Amino acid sequence: MLSVVPVNGACVMVSPNITVKPTPEPLLDPGQRVDISLKCVGSEKYLSYYIRNNVIWDFKDNNGTFHPITYSFYEAQGNNTQYADLNFKSGRFEFKHDATKDDNYQFILSIHGVKYSDDGEYTCTLMKGSTKTVADMKTVKVTVVHPVDSVILSLYDSRGAKVEVSNASVVAREIKPGKYTAQCQATGSNPAPKIEIKIDGNSIVASDTGYKAIVSGRPSYSGTVRQNITIAALDIDQFFTCEANIPGTYYATKEATIQLKAVIRNITTAEYDMVLDKSEHYYTQPQQDGSAPSEHPYAALSGRESSAYENP
Repeated sequence: MLSVVPVNGACVMVSPNITVKPTPEPLLDPGQRVDISLKCVGSEKYLSYYIRNNVIWDFKDNNGTFHPITYSFYEAQGNNTQYADLNFKSGRFEFKHDATKDDNYQFILSIHGVKYSDDGEYTCTLMKGSTKTVADMKTVKVTVVHPVDSVILSLYDSRGAKVEVSNASVVAREIKPGKYTAQCQATGSNPAPKIEIKIDGNSIVASDTGYKAIVSGRPSYSGTVRQNITIAALDIDQFFTCEANIPGTYYATKEATIQLKAVIRNITTAEYDMVLDKSEHYYTQPQQDGSAPSEHPYAALSGRESSAYENP
């Protein structure tokens, strides 16, 4: 936003930034229509200054296009006013100006039935006389929120090969202990989503940085987080979850989960010979996957498990 030093002490103030859900489409209940009002306010003692000069509302959409909306006390006229003409004629835009009880004068732009296309920056500019010098200007950012469309949680092994992908509440996957990379991608939201990967409910990485695109005329943010992890034998049967949502309580959090399951397979003859004592059938060799006594994965073997407190 352009920074302007007020001229001759004249200045304007505007409404705080606005974040709002869109009006439902189709609108079945008129009570669910979403309306907002943008105020540009100045001191009433400068009333003659405002009349002698011009207060302008304009809109910059998410494609970077500027649309004049009002000029002085009236709807914008002349070239490049198709946007204003359409919205005023349809009744979606309303403009008024009046004095307030606290010695202020205000220029109010109301938008009825907020839509995704209303997302963008609305600037109130005070122009100084016929010189067209900008005396002051302030901008209101209007964000029309949209939920996260999709969440995809992926698990890669140490070679970069994809082990599992989930875009559902729970997907089970058998894996071996080792090094992995968890990745979560969320798309479709406005504003950028907060994305978080958790293991059994405990956060291991989070990000609220997203990349903006324009999809069907509205802002659509996507973001990705990655985290390298080591999964030990004791970590098997845990839940990896990706959660994504925009700030606030506008929409439910979107989730995808992978449940880790231990690999169950038949033991080979070589492995059998390695872990069994020939005379007593004790497990006498260290477990090859790093598991502790009483946690041996080769359940198909006969014999008793080894113990630090037993001798064959």
